[in-house]
Amino acid sequence: MDAALASLLALDPSYDGVWDLGSGEEGGSVTGLALPFTPTKIQLTMEVPVGGDLIHPVLVQGTLSADGFTFQLNSPTTDTSYRLHYSLKGDAPTTSS
Repeated sequence: MDAALASLLALDPSYDGVWDLGSGEEGGSVTGLALPFTPTKIQLTMEVPVGGDLIHPVLVQGTLSADGFTFQLNSPTTDTSYRLHYSLKGDAPTTSS
């Protein structure tokens, strides 16, 4: 991560991303994010192909960190068109006067 992006994330600690899933996946880990903040909140959603199964992602408790997270799906993916979308938020920095 470059220094300019790290500076911006320090002011507004948030990060959005997309993780492509393979066929037959029942969960996985998103790693290597190297965020300059520790996430305190996460929102997970799934992008499914037209006519695809409605699959829901959930966070595995205790796995959220600046490096990433682990998730489980309620059903295996049926092809490679499924994508996990995630939005991570951290606490805003406090300022003292």
